[in-house]
Amino acid sequence: MQPKFNPVSLAEIADMIGTTRQKVASYKYHGKLPDPAKVLKCGPLWDHDEIVDFIDTIGFTDNRKK
Repeated sequence: MQPKFNPVSLAEIADMIGTTRQKVASYKYHGKLPDPAKVLKCGPLWDHDEIVDFIDTIGFTDNRKK
């Protein structure tokens, strides 16, 4: 039996952390997100539980100079 896959997109991740889809796409582009579980024509998809664990343990930081 395969483990259950609960997909989330860039937009859903953005909702989870309170930012825009564009900002999450930037995190992905800069390697600040784990690799997506699947990539479809509509875009990358991550497993919900993996993203929740990532947010809880690593999170997102903005290291730009201000």
